[in-house]
Amino acid sequence: MKTRRLVCLVLVFCLGLASRRWPIGWVAWDKLLGDACYAGAVYLVIGLAVPRLSGATLGFVAFAICLGIELFQLTGIPLHYRHIPPVRWLLGTTFGWIDIAAYAVGCAVPVLIDASAQKGAPEAGDAHEALT
Repeated sequence: MKTRRLVCLVLVFCLGLASRRWPIGWVAWDKLLGDACYAGAVYLVIGLAVPRLSGATLGFVAFAICLGIELFQLTGIPLHYRHIPPVRWLLGTTFGWIDIAAYAVGCAVPVLIDASAQKGAPEAGDAHEALT
């Protein structure tokens, strides 16, 4: 699971970066995909740090973090420090309701992927029974 999440994190990071680096004039690619990837990356980082959490819990925690960051933008602090690239990249600059929707999608997709992967994975006991 750890290796899979690490590979997914790299892929999500690259996809999100590509959507910002090479805009095509379509808001779903230029803006929303990057926001969804941001939320997915938060999910994956937490999953790597605390692997015992269920997918649903990871999704909830990741969404809560993204929502908290988005609400923090209402203070104007991230906007004031936008000249510092890590602040701009990690905290954003201005609040947007559409960002929250993208975060919801970005957290829901890995929950569904994890659930389907676990559904298809054999149980630990199944592997032992197959060997005996």
